[in-house]
Amino acid sequence: MTTIKLHNSMSRQKEVFAPIDPNNVRMYLCGPTVYDRAHIGNARNVIMFDVLFRLLRQVYGTDHVTYVRCLVSSVSSGVRHGPGHIRAKFH
Repeated sequence: MTTIKLHNSMSRQKEVFAPIDPNNVRMYLCGPTVYDRAHIGNARNVIMFDVLFRLLRQVYGTDHVTYVRCLVSSVSSGVRHGPGHIRAKFH
């Protein structure tokens, strides 16, 4: 089987990925909270985790990987303040 190494930001090292259950590899992505106009940075996590999902499906099989995404707009999630409100809070 192919070995997947991922960067662990806590240990600051590349580590071999070993799923808890190789028959049911699970991943969850909380989408971006966009307060203003969209830009390419908002898509970074979505693209990065989509690539990881596709790699995991290649290695573990299409029926053995679950990918749950939570993509909710800031208005529907209860966030009602724009970037000006956040800047004012921290100045």
